[in-house]
Amino acid sequence: MENESVLEALYQGDLTAQNAYDSLYPLIDKKKLKRARFVKMKINVKEEDSKATNIFLSILFFFPIPLFIARMLMRIAMKKGQNYVNLEDINQTNDFDMKTLIELSKYAKGTSITVESDDADVNIKIF
Repeated sequence: MENESVLEALYQGDLTAQNAYDSLYPLIDKKKLKRARFVKMKINVKEEDSKATNIFLSILFFFPIPLFIARMLMRIAMKKGQNYVNLEDINQTNDFDMKTLIELSKYAKGTSITVESDDADVNIKIF
């Protein structure tokens, strides 16, 4: 079905929201996806006195981090974060699921994430 016909059927009530979603976004076969192996981070702090900080961060993240270590650190952060934030509240309000994020990171080869803020620029590449 084309997107427009699926949306029209949803509007008319012929399809449920879940069926429409499944038609618009079919499941991806994980066997066809290439597995990611490494994560490379680049962080640039924009403060005036941050030259030493930027040098430290560039040395710290000079080499790519193996993805299995990054996933392990995400799991630790998730468990430690439960002491400070109730992750179940976040899951209910924002549809955020850290376990799914950790699982999908295995198949994120070729992904590049750039975060720009007033304080710092962060560039994350997964390959």
